[in-house]
This record gives sequence, C-alpha cells and structure tokens, in this order.
Amino acid sequence: MGLTTMTMKTLIHLYYILSLVLAAVRSQEAPYYTIKKFAPVSYRQNICERQRQIFEDELALPQALQGLNLSVVFTNYKDAGSKPFFTLNEAGVIDADKPGLFAIILDELARRAGFAWRKSYGVVDPIDAVVDGNRTWTDLLEWETQSYDVAFGKWDRSLDRIKKEINFPEGWYDASNILVESHNTKKSLNIWSFLLPFQWEVWILIAGTVIATGVLYFLLDKMNTASDEMELDKQPGAAVFYSFITMTGHFELHPTTTSARLLSFSLTFFALLVASAYTANLVSFLVARNNPDFSVTSMGEAVRRGVSVCVQRGVEMDEFLTRKYPNAFFVRKSTEGDVFWAVFHGECQVAFVPQSSFDLYRRRSEINEDCSLAWHGRVERIVPSGIATIVDNGVLCTSLISAVLSYHLLEIKQDGFLERTWKDHLIRVGDQYCPDLTDNQGGDSGGPQEDDIESLSIQELAGIFIIHVSLSGLAFLMALGACLRQKGLKQGDEKDDPETGLDEPESGSNDQLIPSPQSSEVAKECNDSLSIDEEAESADFVKPFHEKGKDA
Repeated sequence: MGLTTMTMKTLIHLYYILSLVLAAVRSQEAPYYTIKKFAPVSYRQNICERQRQIFEDELALPQALQGLNLSVVFTNYKDAGSKPFFTLNEAGVIDADKPGLFAIILDELARRAGFAWRKSYGVVDPIDAVVDGNRTWTDLLEWETQSYDVAFGKWDRSLDRIKKEINFPEGWYDASNILVESHNTKKSLNIWSFLLPFQWEVWILIAGTVIATGVLYFLLDKMNTASDEMELDKQPGAAVFYSFITMTGHFELHPTTTSARLLSFSLTFFALLVASAYTANLVSFLVARNNPDFSVTSMGEAVRRGVSVCVQRGVEMDEFLTRKYPNAFFVRKSTEGDVFWAVFHGECQVAFVPQSSFDLYRRRSEINEDCSLAWHGRVERIVPSGIATIVDNGVLCTSLISAVLSYHLLEIKQDGFLERTWKDHLIRVGDQYCPDLTDNQGGDSGGPQEDDIESLSIQELAGIFIIHVSLSGLAFLMALGACLRQKGLKQGDEKDDPETGLDEPESGSNDQLIPSPQSSEVAKECNDSLSIDEEAESADFVKPFHEKGKDA
C-alpha cells in the first residue's frame, strides 16, 4: 500500500514537471512581441561590436550572428492561400507539425548561422484597407525594418523601397511578374469534327473518285474476266464496295492482269496519300484544340486594348503598375487568392501576379478547379523577393545581419535545400496536378489555334487526284488494247479454220493479229463485252465470289 502511494506521488510530480516543461516550450513558440503594426517602437539590437570584429579579422562573416537572439517579425496571414507560408494556430503559437514555409527556412538559416529567433519574434496582421486606410504594404515593410532586426517574408525588392533605406538580402522567392489567363478546357460534343481535316468539296471528290475507280475496275473485269480471281464482271456494286474498303487500309481485290494490277496500285497509293494527309491535318486540329487561346501577349497590349487586369491591392506590384500604366483598367483585390479566383471566374480578363504564386495557386482545386489557369507571354519584370532589413552601417549596424543572411541564403540555394523545401511546400499546398498550359515564349498565342488550322482544299490535294486519274486512264487504255488484241486473235483463228473456207493470212502480215481499233466488228465485240446483261442486274451479293462459277 505504501509502495502504491509513493508511486502515485511520483507520477503526480512527474506530471507537474512535464506540464511546466510543455508550458515553457509553448511559451517559446508564442510571439514575444505583441505590439500592433505602425506602433512607434524599436526592438533592433546593436551589433556594431560584431562588425568591428569582422573588420579586424577577429570574426568570420558566416559566424557573425552566433549566439544572438534576433528580433524577427512575420505577417500573420488570414487568407487560406497565404496561411501555409506563416500563421499561428488556434492556440496562438507556431504549429509544431505545420510551422509554415517561413519558419522552416528561417530555422535552417538560424541553424547554419548560429542565431536564435523563436524566443524573440513578433507577428502583425496584413494590410487591411478598412483598418489601415491608404497605407500600403511598402509602408508596413518600412515600419517593420525600423522596428525589428529582420522582416521575414516574401517582400519584393524595388527601387522605391531601396530609396526608403530598406535592404534586401539574397532573394528566396521568385516574384517575377507574369500574366495569367483562364481558359475553359471543357469541350462541347461535335460528331462531325472528324471531317475537319478536309473541305467538304474534297470529301465529295474523294467519294466520287472511289466510286469511279470501282466502276472502272468492274469494266476491266468485264473486258477480261480473268482480270481478278473473283468474278466481278457481273457485279459492279461489289467492285465499288472493295474500292471503299481499300481506302480503310484493307486490300481485298485480287488482280491478275497488268491493267488490273496497275489500277489496284493506283487506288492503294491514292488511299495511302489521302490517309496520310488526313491524319496529319487531324493531328493539327487536335493539338490546336487543346492549346489555350491566349488573348493578350503583354501588359502593354492589355492596356492598349482596354483589357481588365486583376492585381493585389497595395503591394509593390500594384504600385509599379499604377506608375507605369496610369490609364490601365485595374481590378484590385485584397489577397493573392482573390486575384486568382477573380481571373478564373471572369471578373477580369488577365491577372498580373508573381510567378511563384502562380505555381502555388494553379495546384489548388478550389481556385483552379479545371486547371484552366495558364501563364502567357514572357516575364514582364524580374523581381527577387524575400527577407528585408534596414540599411544601417553605423548606428546599430543592422546591415551586417543582411550580409550574413545573404551568405547563408545563397548557400541553401547552392546545396539544393531551398529547392527541395519549395517542392515539398508545393506538394503540401496543392491537391491536384495540372498539365502545362503555359506559353512563356512571348508569342502571339499558346500554340496553334483551331482557327489557325485550315481544312485542306482541292487545290492542295490536286496532285493526288491527278496521279490516280492518270494511272487509272492508263490502266483502262491497256485493258482496252488487250481486249482489242484478243478479239483480233480470235478473228484470225476463225479465218484459219478450214470449215470457214477462209484463207490463212499471208506470212509476215500483222494486220489480223493486231486489228485496228477502227475495225467495226472488233469494236462491236469489245462493246458487247462491256455491256451489263440481265444476270448482272440481278447479281447475288450474298454468295461468295469464288463460288460464282459453281452450280447451286
């Protein structure tokens, strides 16, 4: 019993000690400075002694901040799109599991440089037009650098801010200005889209050519029933059917004579060229249809055309655009998320946004649900972004902090830490993957557009038809010549027959072996062979052709 009581007391003491430890840890994660923004205070510390040591080679620059507790200020974002950068949880402390990208990067810089910040940081609310009136983000940044050692965030570097004695170490966030548009990727049903590669006149000509070729093949077989292994001389519809089948890439004819083979070759070659032209142009239409149709190529063009441009209110980008394009039609929004939402839903035609922000928001389905947001054109302006400090080389020597941070920021860039961290952040924030609809080559469009692709005309395909007609005509002349020759030989055999009483032709005479096409009897016999008798008119298309000669 005594052991049990002692054990309970020990557990109670351990629980009390653990509670104190946890409370201490929690207090370290809570903001140390709780002043409101624009309050006339300063938490900057004097590090001029460290600067003197560096000048006298007593201390190396990378280690100049070792052992210091730097006062750092963050923006405590309220909107869902910016919270992953930095925000306090419901308990008012930095979340241990999701500290935010700012805290992750600053922790790494602190580890490498040897300083601390979690016991000496403060947070301020973002700029609110209702609360802060006409004050801008530049005004907030100027106050932060005057009040704290470090203003950590994604602060855009600009000439106007540098003139206000704001120092910018090596940037870690790419805030280069780009234009973003929304393109609806939903497609309407068009059952006739497969006809787009050719003009309608070409389709009619192709169909007529195939039918004519089938009829011609039938005539060849009519003139010489041995032209094909199948008996097509009494079934013209079958020859036309097999001609259409050839256009699909299946050759079912079985020519045996030179003329039939030439016509078959011409038909298959014609089919090959038509299919190749059709496939090539069809691919062009499909590629064009899946390419976004960008409306503007630059901010200058947007201004000239009076296009509405969404931009975040009060940020450095807004100040830049207002100075450079005073006559532009701007739609100003409170947050970056609102800017992307507005351009997606058509409140403005284009949005002027930071490049890295586009990489973030295009992966968020609640903003870009059908992946239609796309970056168009070249980068309008290269803008590095990141940490800021005040320019101070002699009063408190805060510029030394900027130099040390620049060194270690460049270091984490070179060893890949920053790239890996950024990719991990994109994965955490995004809930979808969108294909690349980006055209950043500065062209007039994101790629070939459907309106730019023309259906092939008869003039463009004339060569294919001319080749086929020429070979088909040659095949017909060859078949006609063979027919006349055959009839001439038959007529000569009849003259040699003793029962006919006809004399044998004189030696060396070829007149009867190859009769003239003008011979009335021979022409009549060839014409008779080309006529379609009653059996052809009632041809049986069900019975296989190779069985036509067999008895029922």
